Amino acid sequence: MPMPTAPTPPVRVRTDAPPGPQGWGFVRLLPRLMRDPLGAFTHIARTYGPLVYLHLSDAETYLVNHPDLVRHVLRDRVENYTRGKLLDDLRPLIGQGLFTSEGDLWKQQRRLVRQHASLANIFLRRVWSGTPGLRRLRPPGTARAAAALARIDAVTYDVIERAALPDGDPRALAPAPLLRLLLNAESEETLDRKQIRDELNTFLFAGFDTTAGALSAAWMSLGMTSDARARMDAELDASVADRAPTLADLRALPYTEAVLHETLRLYPPAWAYHR
Repeated sequence: MPMPTAPTPPVRVRTDAPPGPQGWGFVRLLPRLMRDPLGAFTHIARTYGPLVYLHLSDAETYLVNHPDLVRHVLRDRVENYTRGKLLDDLRPLIGQGLFTSEGDLWKQQRRLVRQHASLANIFLRRVWSGTPGLRRLRPPGTARAAAALARIDAVTYDVIERAALPDGDPRALAPAPLLRLLLNAESEETLDRKQIRDELNTFLFAGFDTTAGALSAAWMSLGMTSDARARMDAELDASVADRAPTLADLRALPYTEAVLHETLRLYPPAWAYHR
């Protein structure tokens, strides 16, 4: 009877790839990747350098973690690195919005919304209250998912239609800045209703949590740094006093803007993304 042999560790598929964890060294990292992905990727980057090769199942994956390389992928040669198929499951929900679009369409959308990143409160309330079980939305393709998407679309399109009604109409809604901007773009024939729907759903489902996370981190940091909090409060008091700040006040709030930028550097809500 043949003696049992030890299992053969997985081998690296490529020999010309950048350095990275191989064989059982990679297998031993899997529990940590599941438990603490940020810590695991930080360890991998510090161990193997600015460009790391990871053989994940049948996919060849590269971990890019140097500013020059990130700039190459996201700016200098952005046309060579698309978002790929990993976002396909999101597209039935948010369509070709800012989060999923590519190329010229993405540039157009970014120009439109970069100064108006807020949704109408009425839209948020109506979608969440009018779609029971939304947080339990199942993957696209199931009957329940299709029914949930249909209900979301019904609410979204109703908000758009009512926001476009003329003043004085009893069904009209006062659009928030983002929705007003999108409707104006439609009147200029740069967007259609489907694109407006995609952008609203993008900000609702892919935008609110990152904003909340960044603001939570900012207030946490300010709570631990009394001098910074006092300086920001003084700047806000001098510029806006008791009224709500507007986009027009932004240039007069350089320290407040610096606080937010530093928060995003230290505690990025989206600390990894793919191409």
